[in-house]
Amino acid sequence: MFYFCSFTSSQLSESSPVAPQRLDAKCRAGLNSGMPRSVFLVMSMLILVAAVLGYRLGVLSLRGERQSGYTPNVIRGAALAKVRPPTNFDVADQHMYSRACAACHGHLGEGKDAIAPPLVHMIYGPERLSNMQIEHAIRHGVGAHHWPFGNMPAIEGVNDAQVAGIVRFVRTLQRANGIE
Repeated sequence: MFYFCSFTSSQLSESSPVAPQRLDAKCRAGLNSGMPRSVFLVMSMLILVAAVLGYRLGVLSLRGERQSGYTPNVIRGAALAKVRPPTNFDVADQHMYSRACAACHGHLGEGKDAIAPPLVHMIYGPERLSNMQIEHAIRHGVGAHHWPFGNMPAIEGVNDAQVAGIVRFVRTLQRANGIE
């Protein structure tokens, strides 16, 4: 039985599994077999912190499915995600993505270990990240927030049409891999 000795008999109901008098007697006698409150609070906080970090890194999902979160590889620049190439895409969009993004994110958005995250990941899917947010990141850069890679710099020398093409290609990659 798990209980704290800080309860008084008036706080326990008569239907309690442990009679109030027995509980008070155990507490006075120091026979508490339950976990001390301070240990319980510390353990609860550790579990909460682990859950929040797991969700932020993409390892846990609120829906309960496992996601492909960051897993360090031995080789710097190794692919972080397995990505199926799309069968139908605009070649100009792919070319612009390759020119502006592939050096860091990989030719198919698979990410590169110790360099940049995979763009073919639920964190960047349309349910969580709008096209406007991706466009903003391309034009202005973005601070590190989901992955341990540091900040993404702004991509210089791209016009509005090229930025739109990059976003279309990223969304095409995501759809080809079941992220919609």
